[in-house]
Amino acid sequence: MEDAGVYLQEFISSLDNLPSEVQHLMTELEKKDAQYQDLRRQIQQRDRSVQGFIKTHGYQVSNPQEKPLINKIQRDFTRAQEVADEKIHIAERALELVEPHIYII
Repeated sequence: MEDAGVYLQEFISSLDNLPSEVQHLMTELEKKDAQYQDLRRQIQQRDRSVQGFIKTHGYQVSNPQEKPLINKIQRDFTRAQEVADEKIHIAERALELVEPHIYII
């Protein structure tokens, strides 16, 4: 009977910090999502710039800004993938915190 009491006390104790821990992770997830959305906007803006030049001047005219813009777009895509991976990691951490309590309750 004593083991059940210890187990119950540990379970209740583990629930005490759960809401604040999950809230912290959700806040981090929101920050990462904002970073991701900002990177997407930058990619789209730079792509529109490259495409706009092509529409205005055609494919035959060399755009001196094209190569630097494409390099920035590639860097932004790489960073966006990193941020997306970070978001997945945060979501997995949140799941690890919550999942043990779902099946017990």
